Amino acid sequence: LQEYYLKKNKAYNFINISTNGLELIKAHSQLEAALKEHKPKIVIIALGTTDYVKGTHKDEIRRQLGIMIDDIKLYEASPVIIGMQLNGNRFKDEEKEDFYRIYTSLANQKQIRFVPYFYRNINDKPDWKKNFLSDEFHPNLASQESIMKNILYVIDTTLKEQFPEKGQKIQFVRNK
Repeated sequence: LQEYYLKKNKAYNFINISTNGLELIKAHSQLEAALKEHKPKIVIIALGTTDYVKGTHKDEIRRQLGIMIDDIKLYEASPVIIGMQLNGNRFKDEEKEDFYRIYTSLANQKQIRFVPYFYRNINDKPDWKKNFLSDEFHPNLASQESIMKNILYVIDTTLKEQFPEKGQKIQFVRNK
């Protein structure tokens, strides 16, 4: 994202405080310090799948994400939630849909921006496995451009409507 906006002569500063496999409890513990330090205008949240795969109930994931969203708003930043998806044959279609509803319902309830189908064009084709690491869970480096394209519309809209001036900080909290 940083490179994309620099090429467009937009001086937005993107800060990624996440690591691969970051769980919600740890992300939340890092969030307040990051909000105080960086004072972002937008915080992008792409979390929850690691927790689910490790056995956290979807209601608890929803609760923890909701708390993070509320905390972000307290710091006068605009949260953007990414519609995370479960991949592969490990999960039934109904379970995948149920998990995805965590994000759609939170976006509606909290009245925040929502990026649907984070993995569009990388997990919806017969050869989808080539776009992920061997765990079939985390997208590989080659998939990053497609993922970026999937979130750009919402980020562009948010920047243009709410933060038209250059130089704003955007916090990106996500699983890599």
